[in-house]
Amino acid sequence: MKGKCSITIEFPSERDALAAVEALKQEEEFKKRSESFISVNNKSVSVEIRADDSVALRATVNSYLRVLQAIESVNGGNDDE
Repeated sequence: MKGKCSITIEFPSERDALAAVEALKQEEEFKKRSESFISVNNKSVSVEIRADDSVALRATVNSYLRVLQAIESVNGGNDDE
């Protein structure tokens, strides 16, 4: 069973979005049973994930979410700007 998932996050600024893309791109290289595509549009970053099975999909999504959580904690979790 193949699966796919889309994640879109809006950042306070385009600069923050571009920095997030650089951090997220590191995750692309380690996946064997899934593939991902990262794009940026102004302040929004989108990650499209396709996987061979549900286990690989969940692992890949979790991996990206952990990176996004780290980015949020470094930025102080403040999205009120």
